[in-house]
Amino acid sequence: MANWSTRDQEVFCYLPGVPRATYMPQPFQLFHSENAVFIAYQYAGAVRDIYMEDPKPSQVDSWMGTSYGRWEGDTLVVDVSGLLAKDCAEREGDMPGCGGWLDRSGNHYSNQLQVEERYTLVGPNHLHYEATLTDPMTYTEPWTIEMPLYRRMEPNARLMDFRCVEFVEELMYGEYRRNPLPRMKLVD
Repeated sequence: MANWSTRDQEVFCYLPGVPRATYMPQPFQLFHSENAVFIAYQYAGAVRDIYMEDPKPSQVDSWMGTSYGRWEGDTLVVDVSGLLAKDCAEREGDMPGCGGWLDRSGNHYSNQLQVEERYTLVGPNHLHYEATLTDPMTYTEPWTIEMPLYRRMEPNARLMDFRCVEFVEELMYGEYRRNPLPRMKLVD
């Protein structure tokens, strides 16, 4: 938490990564056909192609990673790899805060993170979501989060245009911190 303002990718309006994009308080939309799945997120215009044929390892890591999907019965299983881990290449071995962040509290991952997501249709208006995170450089064993995902039911529900502004919460509410950060001096 002490390094939130300098290390959390969300503060800089970078894409949130997987699984964070799914549990942020921003809507997203799933599109699918028989052989393709696409997810559009409201936050910062993030998108994901879920390849239904193995795309092979990504040549370049990215904030949203590379997603490979398959069906296990009625469950869409998505393996995500190639997630960008900020500063890890330059700071190998210095793990605290190195990598992407899973939340604003500073829970992070390294460039070794593998995520297995499971989307299971439970009813006509909700999915059961599970994400198992495996990162041998950060965690002693894999761990799983799970939650329901509900369909927006209001008429004409749609994703809005979300304009991210770096440090907006700090700019608007930073003075109310117990220990405010020093204000930057504007240069003429």
